[in-house]
Amino acid sequence: MFNHPKTSWKIYTSPPPTWTDMLSACKTAKKSIELEEYIFVDDSIGRQFIDICREKAKEGVKVRFLCDTAGSFPFYGSTFINNLQKDGIEVQFFNTFVPVIWKSHYSWWFFRDHRKLMVIDEEVAFTGGICIWEDTKDWRDTSVRLTGVVVKEMQESFNAMWEWAKGNRAPDSIKKATPHKGLDGFNFVSNIPRLKKRDLYYRLVEMMRHAEKEISIAVPYFAPDRRILRVLLLARRRGVNVKILLPKNSDFFMVDVSARTYFHDLLKAGVRIYLYDKGFYHGKTIVVDGLWATLGSMNLDNVSLRYNFEGNIVSTDEHFVNELRTTLDTDFTNAKEITLKEWIIRPFFQKFLEFFVRFIRAFI
Repeated sequence: MFNHPKTSWKIYTSPPPTWTDMLSACKTAKKSIELEEYIFVDDSIGRQFIDICREKAKEGVKVRFLCDTAGSFPFYGSTFINNLQKDGIEVQFFNTFVPVIWKSHYSWWFFRDHRKLMVIDEEVAFTGGICIWEDTKDWRDTSVRLTGVVVKEMQESFNAMWEWAKGNRAPDSIKKATPHKGLDGFNFVSNIPRLKKRDLYYRLVEMMRHAEKEISIAVPYFAPDRRILRVLLLARRRGVNVKILLPKNSDFFMVDVSARTYFHDLLKAGVRIYLYDKGFYHGKTIVVDGLWATLGSMNLDNVSLRYNFEGNIVSTDEHFVNELRTTLDTDFTNAKEITLKEWIIRPFFQKFLEFFVRFIRAFI
């Protein structure tokens, strides 16, 4: 762990140690435990969180679980939700599948709460790609533990999403997603699927547009909109070294096919593409020029960029950015680079499938 006068952090590259530290933080909670998760499953790891939080609630600790209905559907349908609430754990589900006319900010399928966030006592926070699901234990994932002033932003962002899930109007803190002034190189930035509210998206585009040396991207799902694709291609024209790391096989076949529809143009422009084949790569990390970095829940696909609620840590702290960059360098080393020459001679069936997926990739 690297200690800063105001902020400290610890970066994780796999779920088990992340879960261990999250559970340890829960055990030390004195005032509050706030958990916001896209995927929360009542399995062996999920039950550990539930058991600890039940005990803390009995001690008078305020415990709130905010889960997305789609990602956490088995938990949503669990028979013991009422028991949790009787034990003092407040539970809210975001965007239920039952259409409610007067809640116009809900939809039936899109507009999911894809964020992963835990805040303890308003002092310690975790975020990244981490899910509360035993089946993800072997994933290559990237998450971070943080203390310091940025935790205040994370707490406020959770509060805003909690109110939204309850059906109340979103507070200004989530609508504007305006970072606090004077932070030491760290912000928690949200992406809201509303006009001019995609702050994280806009900030990412701006940083890549002004990149001078290097853009390193590692995400599990890649189906960017035209603006991001254009920014990456223009960066290559300026001589910027652009590298993209994706899993060889993700958990969504059509998303993989969609990502590959971009490969020819990117490779032709000189973008270097790597496929990670040592398990499922679920981390979401981007580093620009070794000066700016972000990690969190946002993927570079249209669903994430346009339709989901996302949240990322954004940092200009030199030490934090360098640590993330070093982590990415290791990932690129452990992946296989795809060349334009070998991509051109890929099987005909693959080309055939990619041709048709091009027409629906805007919805992937």
